[in-house]
Amino acid sequence: MGIRDYVARKLLNVTAGTAFKMITETGNGFTAWTGDVYDSDIVRACIRPFSKAVGKLQAKHVRRYNGRVDVNPEPYMRFLLEEPNPYMGGHTLLEKVAIQFALNNNAFVLVVRDENGLPVQLYPVPAIMVEAKYVGLELYLKFTFLNGKTLNVPCHSLRGLCGLKLNPPPYVLYLLFVTACEGCVD
Repeated sequence: MGIRDYVARKLLNVTAGTAFKMITETGNGFTAWTGDVYDSDIVRACIRPFSKAVGKLQAKHVRRYNGRVDVNPEPYMRFLLEEPNPYMGGHTLLEKVAIQFALNNNAFVLVVRDENGLPVQLYPVPAIMVEAKYVGLELYLKFTFLNGKTLNVPCHSLRGLCGLKLNPPPYVLYLLFVTACEGCVD
């Protein structure tokens, strides 16, 4: 009986091993919609590769005229596409425009021109709302930004990428952007 008593004593002294407490959520798992798609980390993860690919493209000004194709025919346009404004480089501008295009299926770029009518600066317009207004016979666009400020600009000072129903590869978006900057396509 020695072994039976030994096993019985061991079984009586056994205590519970490890206990686990589950972390549970009492909510239904849905979050409130704030109206900003870009707040979602999933949306950002989907858009980021597209915008980074567009930003890596080399800026070139392509001009087609009378069946002839010229690449970078004027140096000022090449410099403008490399350094579009004092606050950002060309790659950053392309990334910002690509993000706006992916989120809203349109994107606007403000073209600042000098006294001769040549473009000297390009700025992305990250607006949340656009209104069209006529002042006399000229069309103006009123942009409303996230902080509530507005910007009124004549339509001829803007170039936009809009109305593309398909998802273009990055080089198509880039070519449209460069063409729109030159003013060949409205």
